[in-house]
Amino acid sequence: MDGYFVNPENLVARSGELEAVAGEVRGAAASMGAWGGNLGPGDLNAAVQEVCDDWRDGLDKMCDKIETVSHNAKRAASNYSCIEDQAADAMREFAEKRTAEQQLDVLRGAAALQLAQRYGPEEKLAERVEQQETQGRHNEARLKNMRD
Repeated sequence: MDGYFVNPENLVARSGELEAVAGEVRGAAASMGAWGGNLGPGDLNAAVQEVCDDWRDGLDKMCDKIETVSHNAKRAASNYSCIEDQAADAMREFAEKRTAEQQLDVLRGAAALQLAQRYGPEEKLAERVEQQETQGRHNEARLKNMRD
């Protein structure tokens, strides 16, 4: 089968793992400046501090990206779950409607059979329906005349 399968629960779990990684990276970035001691004379301390600052900035950006991916994974899991629920509801509605239509078809067939048995062939049935419609129109006209 082409494509891929998405499990929303796994997305949420991976999102939690990403958040844990981001926390560890943030901890590493925070400890970059925690080195103590004197590295010697001259510009060595300043150079090491500059490297640490660059690394800390880079790690902070990395954490931001990891957290964005984590957030997107959670949102995707929610969206997939919502889509699955909507699809299930639509399929259930379709099945219920189709079942109702099939039941009505059975009832229509039974009614047609009963009418055919009572009134004979279809031509006579059409004749009988026309007579009833004519009688109904006459009855409506009489009622109208009585009211007037």
